[in-house]
Amino acid sequence: MTDGRLMRHVPMFEALPAYLGGKRKLTSVMFALLASAIPRVEWKHRVLVDPCLGGGAVSLAAKWHGFTIVSNDVARRSELIGQALIANSTVKLSLGDVHGLLAEPAKPYVRMAQEHYHPTVFTLPQARFVDRAFANARCYAGPRAALAELLVVKWLLRCFPMSTLEARDATHAALGEWDEISPRRLAHYARAGDKLSPDYLLSLAHELNGAVFPGRGQVHRGDALDFLKHASGDVLYLDPPYAGTTGYPTHYRVLDMLLGDSTSREASAPALSELLQAGRHIAVWLISYGSISASMAEVEGMCRECGYKVLRSLEIPFTHLGSLASKARNETNREYLVLAVRK
Repeated sequence: MTDGRLMRHVPMFEALPAYLGGKRKLTSVMFALLASAIPRVEWKHRVLVDPCLGGGAVSLAAKWHGFTIVSNDVARRSELIGQALIANSTVKLSLGDVHGLLAEPAKPYVRMAQEHYHPTVFTLPQARFVDRAFANARCYAGPRAALAELLVVKWLLRCFPMSTLEARDATHAALGEWDEISPRRLAHYARAGDKLSPDYLLSLAHELNGAVFPGRGQVHRGDALDFLKHASGDVLYLDPPYAGTTGYPTHYRVLDMLLGDSTSREASAPALSELLQAGRHIAVWLISYGSISASMAEVEGMCRECGYKVLRSLEIPFTHLGSLASKARNETNREYLVLAVRK
């Protein structure tokens, strides 16, 4: 039984963790482009394949538009979004589920946050809550467990400036060394203690429940190239990390360890050209790629080399790393959106 505070309407993107590199601001443009290749009335009969789920915004929007989603990511933090919001279309968090996260677990549990990340990252109350909440969430079943874990992830990111647990001044905040913290970030840390209240956790559950709606979706976890070779669908959406990098794992090292994921940090991103070659069995491509790693002409050229015709391409000002990047880079960064169809 749900509480009234969990039933109010919220925009669905509020459910998503504030992961770096998210494309929620571009989804309206993406689907407007896609409509020029596939009429909107046909979307409910089509399958969108997303081999690099990441923050989940495009897959979630595609599900809302009626597509069947087949998604994948190598990172547990992204798989969690898929399990909670893409593959799940009915289960929501209840008042009891949220309060259950605060209880002391009945059985012995791992205290990783307290033993490994206090006080370098967390205050003692924060560390104790994180360990209890993850232990309790993992006792739930099915999508409810994924939703509860995702709630804890959202809470963690909200406690730190720029949503990164790797903030250099986190230790000073955990030790109460306020003079060592930038005035711009001080208020954020000072308010973090208020986020341990049941009401705040209920507000996060309310956000998550707002993105649980009817639809069809799957989520897989593994290497993007291996997944793509065997995935079938009508539209391939590609938003891969830059080739040769490990994506954003350095910013989420602590989170990955708390989620029991030590593998995604070693997974190197495949080249865009390799992903396109692996996706040649899918007729329509929608590509999102940053100007840091390639030019628009290079991305369009890769499509043509694979036998695809570029229908539309846009170059949009976009801050890929927000306040983590320099002002000059943010001013010059662009996101390329390319729509291509097989000839």
